[in-house]
Amino acid sequence: MIILSWNVRGLGNPRAFLALKKLLKRFSPSLIFLSETKLHKSEVERFRCLLGFEGVFQVDIEGKSGGLLMFWKDWDVAVQSFSKGHIDVRVKMDNGVLWRFSGFYGSPTQSNRAASWELLKRLMSVDNLSWVCGGDFNEILQRKNKEVPIDRF
Repeated sequence: MIILSWNVRGLGNPRAFLALKKLLKRFSPSLIFLSETKLHKSEVERFRCLLGFEGVFQVDIEGKSGGLLMFWKDWDVAVQSFSKGHIDVRVKMDNGVLWRFSGFYGSPTQSNRAASWELLKRLMSVDNLSWVCGGDFNEILQRKNKEVPIDRF
């Protein structure tokens, strides 16, 4: 079982699309979760076909930002809930095993981070199925990982 999660920052960008195709060829995931897709609903089906997936679920963009996508193949996937910050699904594999996956996109705005973490806590406690959560949490765990702006002047 391989799952790919990526903050793609614009799937319509040819470089991002090419990079995704390379990742798919290398790892052959059964499910992918993409955040910051910046795609309109009308574009999603074309990408599903180009990438070779059977199923797709999208949370639409707001203005020119955001957007979540989940693609899958080979599994029976049922969307349980979604918002601009998550897609939560139940997955039934060919062998009958049932589990959950939550694709998560934490708020990039400091003032909304507490709400993102509350959502994650609620998702965690939905049921007793095995649960996998992946995505972009928009959190810095160690100060050394924070990018420091370069003073160019």
